[in-house]
Amino acid sequence: MRMIVGAALALLSMAPASHAQDFGFLGFGYQVANDFVGDGHDRWRTGSAQASVMLGRDWNGRLAMQYFDTLELRASAEIVAPDNLDSPAKGDRSYAGVARFGVHSHFNEQLSDTDFDIGLGIEVIGPQTKLDELQANFHRMIGSSVASDSTRKGQIGDDLSAYGHIEAARTMELGESARAIPFVEGHAGLETYARIGADIEIGGLVQDELRVRDYTTGQTYTAIRGTSSALTLIAGADIGYTGSSALLPDNAGYDLVQERARVRSGLMWRGQQSAATFGLTYLSKEFDNQDEGQMLGSFNFTYKF
Repeated sequence: MRMIVGAALALLSMAPASHAQDFGFLGFGYQVANDFVGDGHDRWRTGSAQASVMLGRDWNGRLAMQYFDTLELRASAEIVAPDNLDSPAKGDRSYAGVARFGVHSHFNEQLSDTDFDIGLGIEVIGPQTKLDELQANFHRMIGSSVASDSTRKGQIGDDLSAYGHIEAARTMELGESARAIPFVEGHAGLETYARIGADIEIGGLVQDELRVRDYTTGQTYTAIRGTSSALTLIAGADIGYTGSSALLPDNAGYDLVQERARVRSGLMWRGQQSAATFGLTYLSKEFDNQDEGQMLGSFNFTYKF
């Protein structure tokens, strides 16, 4: 956590003094994803949550060209698990809890009209995250199955890694009620990958909001709210290459599937006081012994008091 605070202070100190004085809270957004909401199972990329606190100068409806005018404090947590929490099959993936904390800078490169998201942070994995205890307590509360002691003891051990992240996206208007947003994305940390993809939005389009991409599903959620109401259908897909993954370590004998695809759809409502999103995302296989892909459901709801 000290690393995150230090990175945030460093980014703020690099901004021009006159700009730093105007910094304040711009917005908050989050997304929760779970495979039980998607395909009714409790396995593999089983659950995740990501939240963003946005800081910067007064928001005028689009990203500025200054690197440090719009900053994001990002936190996320994720649980991966074997198909059977009580008695995993041989060759199934190990249980793991992952927490991420980072500082991201969002800005627009004027010549290409490309929006950038560049972030630095830390990723923590293993029992030290206490995510196994959190999941167990939640499952007991709702009467669901709990990971056995042997499954939790066999989870991936404690580790810590710095991460670097970059995304470049460009919005292409396709008329008054449709637009396409192609993007490229790269990440180096506990998982190292590169992706290319696009999202298409149809229906009511909000022009003055900022959305952030979720790590696990690729779905986007509103982090800075716009001023208009809209109902928008979202569809997207990306394909990526994963070079390494601490969630599927080489020394454990996993055959990593390096080419991975995500296909998603969603419905987003933004009103004057409230906003809500529900999405479905298909994730392709991540290791050879995974016999099929999986479907995750994701959602968020916010209300402006």
